[in-house]
Amino acid sequence: MTSSQQARNDPNRLPTWDHMMGKALEELTGARGRLGDARDQLNSDWRPPGPYSVDAGHDRVAVLKKITALKTGIDEVKRDLYAMMDRENEARPAKKSSETHDDR
Repeated sequence: MTSSQQARNDPNRLPTWDHMMGKALEELTGARGRLGDARDQLNSDWRPPGPYSVDAGHDRVAVLKKITALKTGIDEVKRDLYAMMDRENEARPAKKSSETHDDR
């Protein structure tokens, strides 16, 4: 194992900025997916038509709209995060070819 491989596998090594941003994106994607699962559960009511009182039906619609708004909000956060990452990567000095060598 090379020294760079050992460094990558060191549990005491702090995560890189790129790694933390990638994990943040993964968590946001997971949260968005779980919201979609919740929406699907609300939309999969198998009871006969009209199971809701008028008020409960309005509440259900309100909940579905809020889930949609939350998913839209997550999409906006992800776009902002990607833009931030792009700006950060553009601001970083270019690595020399010897620094970008991957010896996996």
